[in-house]
Amino acid sequence: MSHLNSIVCEGMFETFPALKVIFIEGGLAWVPHLMWRMDKNFRAMRKEVPWLRYKPSEYIIQHCRFTTQPIEEPDNHELIQMLKMMRAEKTVMFATDYPHWDNDTPTFVLNKLPEEMRRRIAYDNAAELYQLNGRSVGTGGGSI
Repeated sequence: MSHLNSIVCEGMFETFPALKVIFIEGGLAWVPHLMWRMDKNFRAMRKEVPWLRYKPSEYIIQHCRFTTQPIEEPDNHELIQMLKMMRAEKTVMFATDYPHWDNDTPTFVLNKLPEEMRRRIAYDNAAELYQLNGRSVGTGGGSI
């Protein structure tokens, strides 16, 4: 959390507008709450960060990506609400943590997600980030 706060508030994305940062193996549940808190503080303390042209949440959505591993397991309604708050269809990418014993399989993670988010999180977000669009990627005989 502190790294994300620092990266945004110190103006790194203003200095490097094409920069993308991926937060791996940090979970997701904290992200929407931090985005809300940063925006709230931004409104109250705007003079402290005059170099920021946008709300902190806008920088996060534009420049930051988060992986699903480990995915928290709140009740499904709460999970979906959390994902929508952080614009998961744009900001979240699937990760397994394989070969560790506590890895998450695609079925375990993707079945928890709304249908409209599955492909984006499973493939499209990473393909866009790494500029792989239009390239063929096999699924190892399984389906996503």
